[in-house]
Amino acid sequence: MPESALREKADKELYKYWKQQGYLTVTSGNVTDYDYITNDIMKYSELLNIRAVGYDKYNATQWAIDATEKGLPLEEYSQSLGNFNKPTREMERLILSGKAVIDNNEINRFCFRNVTLKSDHNGNVKPNKQVDKKKIDGTIAMIQALGCYLEVPKFTNELIII
Repeated sequence: MPESALREKADKELYKYWKQQGYLTVTSGNVTDYDYITNDIMKYSELLNIRAVGYDKYNATQWAIDATEKGLPLEEYSQSLGNFNKPTREMERLILSGKAVIDNNEINRFCFRNVTLKSDHNGNVKPNKQVDKKKIDGTIAMIQALGCYLEVPKFTNELIII
């Protein structure tokens, strides 16, 4: 998270607490540091065999070019409502059946509490913010990763870490 969020956002005190507890990484400046994120993923790639990094191409062209040049296996996965329906419903099914284990991470719990479901006239659903300023990024990332996993047949027999 950019350090400016610790001064400017509605939940700045919570962000400061998470930073102090070591739950949140803060980068300098007032915009997302995509180089930091890419380098962090690259560190994990030294420990894990990353088969795909699902991403939404919206405003991510330069990041996708840079990440691909560094050897990250990107899989485009749009965050559209129709595209999020299947993994959102699957995540709900896994949680309700007790088959999904979501870590006890305070930030993830915060994100899940801020989620409501948005639906269209066809019954498709996706996570939406209950309150405009509240974060749901962790929930979105989990569902996007699950969606990527479900859509790419080559991963169906592999372990996925979300």
